[in-house]
Amino acid sequence: GLVSNKKGGRRLRIDLKKGSEGLGFTVVTRDSSVHGPGPILVKNILPRGAAVKDGRLQSGDRILEVNGVDIAGVGQEELVCMLRSTRQ
Repeated sequence: GLVSNKKGGRRLRIDLKKGSEGLGFTVVTRDSSVHGPGPILVKNILPRGAAVKDGRLQSGDRILEVNGVDIAGVGQEELVCMLRSTRQ
């Protein structure tokens, strides 16, 4: 499961089923500083994959959790590894 913070402050739990086309979105880190990585946002929803089929995840949403793990302080590379290792 993925928890994202929608524009406007709403939290949304989204369970994406990673099929053969993958999760179907890219991420970007914003405003990293000496204190650690900044928030990780959804950059793009790809034309194929679980995110476009679900329809709720949008560009600009902030990712807060992956599979119940709070990702505060997690860098972009580590998050991508977490997403890639999620089960189908």
